[in-house]
Amino acid sequence: NLDFSALKAKEQRAYEKLDEMESYVYSDLCRQQYILNYFGDHNSKKCGQCDVCLKQGPTVKAVSYLGDY
Repeated sequence: NLDFSALKAKEQRAYEKLDEMESYVYSDLCRQQYILNYFGDHNSKKCGQCDVCLKQGPTVKAVSYLGDY
């Protein structure tokens, strides 16, 4: 017998994880800070070496464009 509520909860968690990953990719926060914040360290400093710190991350235009799909 299938437990549809458990399947629905698993599907919901998968979407939440996907949203978290998307937030990481499109965030303008230092990658190191983002990860440390996720694990509860809210006092970290910028690494100065990631694509965000070096201003090589995706642009707002790219995010807006992708949001249409």
